[in-house]
Amino acid sequence: MAECDAVLVGSGINSLVAGAMLARDGWNVCVLERNDYLGGGIKTAEITEPGFHHDVFSGWHPLFLGAAAYAELKDDLHARGLEYLNTDQPTASVFPDGASSFLTTSQGENVAEFDRYADGDGAAWERVVNGFKPNADLSFGVMGTELWSPAGLKLALQAYRRMGSRKLLRFAGEGLSTCRDWLSDNFRSREVHGLLAPWVLHTGLGPDAAASGFMTQVISVALQAGGMPVPRGGGARLVDALVRLIRDHGGRCETETDVKRVLVSGGRAVGVLLESGETVMSKRAVICNVTPTQLYLRLLADGGVASEVVNDAKRFRYGRAGMQIHMALSEPPRWEGNDRLAGAAMVHVTPGLNGVSR
Repeated sequence: MAECDAVLVGSGINSLVAGAMLARDGWNVCVLERNDYLGGGIKTAEITEPGFHHDVFSGWHPLFLGAAAYAELKDDLHARGLEYLNTDQPTASVFPDGASSFLTTSQGENVAEFDRYADGDGAAWERVVNGFKPNADLSFGVMGTELWSPAGLKLALQAYRRMGSRKLLRFAGEGLSTCRDWLSDNFRSREVHGLLAPWVLHTGLGPDAAASGFMTQVISVALQAGGMPVPRGGGARLVDALVRLIRDHGGRCETETDVKRVLVSGGRAVGVLLESGETVMSKRAVICNVTPTQLYLRLLADGGVASEVVNDAKRFRYGRAGMQIHMALSEPPRWEGNDRLAGAAMVHVTPGLNGVSR
């Protein structure tokens, strides 16, 4: 029987970041992954031709670089080989008639660009960005906090003290708006609509889903602020750096280790049982970076979870699936219509907002 301070089930980005931060603070952590690689949705592999490295799932890390965890771990990660490459032109869209639209990392350039698409859209973008910045910590806090928890209550009180009741209600209402409503309320041009709307698909939402407007705003502002960073050598270099950081502080990261059940005693998680029959006991915490279905219907099936939580897990619906086609190219793509497209990190091909809905 093994023992550690914290067992982390799954090795996705959240587990590895949590493990790295706890390990730096002196915890003995153990990350357990059932697959034959670490990283969850971050995987770099040669899947077409030898020498062509593809990010099979996640491809870019703009939200991670804007997160508090990266600011705290940055020096340790770069000391372990992580290097980010970036561009001042993170995204563009191409329309069927050959027109195109662009978002850069310069607010001034974006204001001028958007005004070329429709008079007033530049000023609207400036209002969006300047309105987002003062409450950016609250916006990112909403995405990273269980709202019905003490941390969620603390976040709500912080927002109330800063905004007051009227502005807080407006902030909450805007957070539930759809991408379609948010774009239509703020921008006139199809170019801006077609530029920003495709990004909501990356979150598993459609442009008519609740909160899709909030996600579109967060991603758009993050792209201007941080570009489209990607690790040199592929996303797996981030995983490698996090794993090295954990191991350098005495932690373990194991692959092909499937957790069968979380062990519960006295209403507290005390360890895990592996499919192999072995147990790994935890002195301080068990952290599961898994889906609600896996957590409540499998890992905690015998853990005394409240029936309403189990029923909620049974009703949980997953977002839209995503599909990628990976190619090994002999040269960079040559886009027609605008030479600037060659410098864009992510190009969406779309007929516009309605096309994204379909």
